[in-house]
Amino acid sequence: RMAKVEILLEKEGAAQEDARKLAREISEQTIQAIRNSEELHTEEEYITCIEALLSQVGRLLRMIRPVDLDLLLQLLQAGQNAGDTMQDKDVLLFIGTTGSGKTSTIHYLAGSTFKEVVVKGFDHLKILDVAHPALQKAETSSSTRSITRSVLSLDITTENGETLAICDSPGFDDTDGVEIDIANGFGLVKAIHRAKRVKPVLVLSQNGIGDRFGAVSQVIRTISRLLGVGADGASVDPAPFAYAFTKYEEKYADRLYKQFREKRKELTDAEREDASFSAFVRDIASKTKPVANIVSPLNEGKRTSLLSALSEGEWYEDPATSFSFFVSESSLDKLKVQLQFTTTSIRMALERKDAALVMIRLRQLVELGDRLPDASVFAKQGLDEVSGFLVRHKESLSGCIEKCIEL
Repeated sequence: RMAKVEILLEKEGAAQEDARKLAREISEQTIQAIRNSEELHTEEEYITCIEALLSQVGRLLRMIRPVDLDLLLQLLQAGQNAGDTMQDKDVLLFIGTTGSGKTSTIHYLAGSTFKEVVVKGFDHLKILDVAHPALQKAETSSSTRSITRSVLSLDITTENGETLAICDSPGFDDTDGVEIDIANGFGLVKAIHRAKRVKPVLVLSQNGIGDRFGAVSQVIRTISRLLGVGADGASVDPAPFAYAFTKYEEKYADRLYKQFREKRKELTDAEREDASFSAFVRDIASKTKPVANIVSPLNEGKRTSLLSALSEGEWYEDPATSFSFFVSESSLDKLKVQLQFTTTSIRMALERKDAALVMIRLRQLVELGDRLPDASVFAKQGLDEVSGFLVRHKESLSGCIEKCIEL
């Protein structure tokens, strides 16, 4: 692992030079854009120009900063907040690919109301009234771009008067960066461990299922990692899962089981070898008969019955042993590279006697060290750098020390 980190460091070092070249290109493009501003006749042309420049800036940042530590801390804090809500409660955990309709489903179950509108030629359900304060910033989108970037959990009351937590998570195929991968694989699981019981709800959209069931296969691979099932031929037991189907007309409620029944008969060789995929297809076929749980946000009268249907059946009774931490090796390697950059930044800031920057970087390391086991070593290194430097320069740095104390 450390050898891979060293290779990444070499690559990042090379990227520094690429970043400098890109910075010059961005400066030149900015100047050219200003010169051509008179040619930007419409607001749309102006926005297109600015978006192109921002895209270049984003490329530059990714070259010189493998991981945005402040964003990672923000996402991990969201996981902590979600865990506070889940503490010792029954939790419905909504799982699905980006754009599957998880957030819209949670809005619907919480009581938000919708209106059908047309966006870029496509039908889209627009939220008219947000029913729960925790959902004020939970956006829905008409595209496949990821909107939910952090874990969100809120309490709702069932028809029996019981309190139930429902949890929204970023799309399990989210490719928006290392920060999302780590927040999902560690922050989400840490929050789930605090629940009394957990029932995962796999959200499947008509667009996502398609003819080849590609989205189903994709999300099941991530579910296997979430439940600690490796690639050794073992299968996830889908018994505690519930299923919600989005972007379907209600007439499909009694038809979906037939689609999955036929899929069982037509599994490819690769799908048969995937024990978890085969198990989920069987389970979905079983649980969609006689009717599937169709999410119809415009039909407010079915909200209560949908919540009851999703809550029925088996649950994971011991979340702490059922759900496993999962973060990709490449994300962990990039995190370690960024943490090494941060400790180097502390060292350089100490040499310049820049107390403010030292405290900013040290705070990042310490807070990450408290939340991520892989970051604790680097947090100690940062603290050692500061304490060692202060000991060596205790007389000449009295002013810097006072600033640090003030911060």
